[in-house]
Amino acid sequence: MQKNQLRKKRLENNPEEAYRLFLCSDGGMVDTGDLKSPGRNAVRVRLSLRANSFFLFFFFTFLSINLNALNLPLHDQIKMMCVKDQEARYKVIEQQVSDEILLNIDSEHLPILKSIVDDYGWPGYNLIGEDGADMFWLLIQHCDQDLEFQKKCLELLKNAVASQDAPKKHLAYLTDRVLVNSGEDQLYGTQATSDNGIVLSSISDPDHLDERRRDMELCPIDEYLTLLNEVYLRP
Repeated sequence: MQKNQLRKKRLENNPEEAYRLFLCSDGGMVDTGDLKSPGRNAVRVRLSLRANSFFLFFFFTFLSINLNALNLPLHDQIKMMCVKDQEARYKVIEQQVSDEILLNIDSEHLPILKSIVDDYGWPGYNLIGEDGADMFWLLIQHCDQDLEFQKKCLELLKNAVASQDAPKKHLAYLTDRVLVNSGEDQLYGTQATSDNGIVLSSISDPDHLDERRRDMELCPIDEYLTLLNEVYLRP
């Protein structure tokens, strides 16, 4: 049995280990998006936090944690969308389905997410709990087809972080996402592709990258790259 199959079976039988890995990884929620590597059949991958989709898939499938979620219906609506999102991205990484399905799912979720933002602004810890905030942030990361909406959400997230209603990590990842989608250099090194190994998208002032990552409560870039290579380029 291949290494990834063994790992999958092990985590399926041990959700506690899946949860431990979820908490320990700085790592990247996968955003496989709609890009293919030129001349290759491999999916081009963009990466953003808080654990890779492999661990997130099992986390959301086997564990249900509502941490101080004051608006449980909203929390559960977001969770349902996030489970669907992560299941699809997991299958793409495992080459079980075409990445075209991700575009359909993201398109389906976009108007719902816009409606949530219209009604609540950025739903943070106080509204949907820590896990709900994680899941909502991930879904916004995947709204690449509407850059103006991502920019709007980025401003709302800045305010949420300032009021301690969202983590700095979320702000780092969404900042980089908007910059890369705008054709600009990223600040925190969260976005990467997997054309021929893991390659970070262009970074502004790379000499001070780890300082900026530390300020946003991210691990050093070398540790992040090691994690990405382990997860996305495993045999």
